Amino acid sequence: MITVSLIHCLLLSLVVAATASNNITTDQQVLLALKAHITYDPTNFLAQNWTSNTSFSLNISSFNLQGTIPPQLGNLSSLVTLDLSQNKLSGDIPSSIFTMHTLKFLYFSDNQLSGSLSSFTFNMSSMLVSDLSTNRFSGELPETICNYLPNLKALLLNNNMIHGKIPSILSKCKQLQQLNLGLNDLSGAIPKEIGNFTSLQKISLIYNKLHGEIPLEVGNLRNQDTLWLGSNNLVGIVLSTIFNKSAVKEIDLFNNSLSGNLPSRTDLALPNIDYLGLAINRFSGTIPSFITNASNLTILEMGLNSFSGFIPNKIGNLRTLQTALSNNPLDGILPSSIGNLSISMERLYIFNCSISGNIPQVISNLTNFTVLQLGGNELTGPVLVTFDRLQNLQGLFLSSNKLAGSIPDDLCRLHRLDTLILDGNEFSESIPTCLGNLTSLEGSLLNVADCP
Repeated sequence: MITVSLIHCLLLSLVVAATASNNITTDQQVLLALKAHITYDPTNFLAQNWTSNTSFSLNISSFNLQGTIPPQLGNLSSLVTLDLSQNKLSGDIPSSIFTMHTLKFLYFSDNQLSGSLSSFTFNMSSMLVSDLSTNRFSGELPETICNYLPNLKALLLNNNMIHGKIPSILSKCKQLQQLNLGLNDLSGAIPKEIGNFTSLQKISLIYNKLHGEIPLEVGNLRNQDTLWLGSNNLVGIVLSTIFNKSAVKEIDLFNNSLSGNLPSRTDLALPNIDYLGLAINRFSGTIPSFITNASNLTILEMGLNSFSGFIPNKIGNLRTLQTALSNNPLDGILPSSIGNLSISMERLYIFNCSISGNIPQVISNLTNFTVLQLGGNELTGPVLVTFDRLQNLQGLFLSSNKLAGSIPDDLCRLHRLDTLILDGNEFSESIPTCLGNLTSLEGSLLNVADCP
């Protein structure tokens, strides 16, 4: 028995459960045919191990194999899992693969396989997972794709060249829990029938050419934990039902043309969300209070919108937050509660807004800061941050404000600092000569009112 350890913890082994002697002979012949189709085997694995006397449980993913998939592979008896992922296999998938009635798990991701999905006829009632992601498949999604996949739980076709519309009858895959069609060339609207996927947990349609509004029916997906719709051409408002799901962990609406105010209801709760991507849209109104109730929120991206008003003081309740609020007409001051954020916070981007007042000294508490970007605001007064405590700081951007007084000497002790941008302020004293000792400093723009 040859056993190869799993190279990828998320990938299953190729399992052949051949019990009868005639099946063993057939399976050996099929796998020797596969060996013959492999044109490049850099680890010499097949040459050393695949002989006519071999019985095996085998994972052949991640071996950098080159070649094609032989049609005889569809003759393997009692095959449960077929994993050829993370190689460099090319050519079409033989039609015989799609009639393997015992196959439950199909992993062909990360290869160079091609062919039109329109020609595929899926006839695999046992299939649970079909992963054809990161290949070169083209054509349209066949209307019949779910006719013979009643038990399918995961359909992964992301990162291919699939075009056309998302067929509404895709909802016939009633058991589907994960749907990933991202990074393709899909167009048209998101079908409202997507709300019929009552078991759906993860959906990704990012980086396509989808247009129209987000269907109201998406709010029916009560088990959903991931909604990725970023980088499309979606328009319209976002309804509160999108955010009123206790299971949701990630919402990505980045880079669309969505507009209007976000829901202002205070009773909305996102107790498990850790990523909320709203940047590069046309949202307006104030930052909704329900965001500050999302206690597990780690990444908040709201830049390049038209949000206005104050930054909520309760933002300090989000102890794991990394945030980007840049390029919004926000006003008011930086709330002192920022100092309550976790010391694990590394990045804060609030530039090109209209924030005024002093830079809160409590920012000194965020000792893991690597980037502080507050440029392009109306900040005033001396810089009172204790930079000695920010030894991990690599980028400091305070340009185009109204900061005055002296440039702090303790900047000279930030030995990891590689970018320092302070120009466009009203600093009145000389630039500390010790800044020249910062060997990591690659870029800097400094100016003072009276340089010596």
